Amino acid sequence: MGKKLGKVTEGPSLVKKDGIYYLIYSANIFESQDYGVGYATSASPMGDWIKSDNNPIFYKPDNGLIGTGHGALFADKEGNEKYVFHAHFDSEKIQPRLMYIIDVEFGKKGLTMDQHSIITPVEVE
Repeated sequence: MGKKLGKVTEGPSLVKKDGIYYLIYSANIFESQDYGVGYATSASPMGDWIKSDNNPIFYKPDNGLIGTGHGALFADKEGNEKYVFHAHFDSEKIQPRLMYIIDVEFGKKGLTMDQHSIITPVEVE
């Protein structure tokens, strides 16, 4: 019998922007091609939390990546908001998962990730 994949929420990150707390997380088990990123907001880190109506905000982008999620926010040298995450190796194999970076924006539409900005970091010597 094959492995049964369940619903899982993991990899949470919490950030405060303009007085709003954003709880960013990955949902569905990482082995699933349906793994993706969502978020909820609150006026307090203790909740109550409201899930975004736009969830998942990052899931199976147009470039063909699958199993995208379990990342972390960071700012680049210029102060631009980014999210580093992993994705499945390809549509047949999960491992080794590969790392990618996507642009993030906190604005009137809430938290958005620009799927057209995805890059693969390169090793610096």
